Amino acid sequence: MDETEGAKPMSIEHHLPLMRTAVGVHASRIARDLNLPACERADICQDLLLEMVPRFDRFDPGRASAATFVDVLARHAAHAVRGRYRRRA
Repeated sequence: MDETEGAKPMSIEHHLPLMRTAVGVHASRIARDLNLPACERADICQDLLLEMVPRFDRFDPGRASAATFVDVLARHAAHAVRGRYRRRA
């Protein structure tokens, strides 16, 4: 029997610390690159999480580690969020 077969998928709560770390890194980078005030960082973090959370159900541990998946989600979310903030400026 495959070790992932019949296994209960890990909940998003299990991966939140990893997601928060990735979000923090990308939010800081976006704020710095776009010369946004520090108070915008929390809004950027929230926007990144709102991009990432609905896509987390696509995680397949047979294809990639959680860290790799979260990194890809964060990079894609950062691209989308950066574009929105750039258009606002």
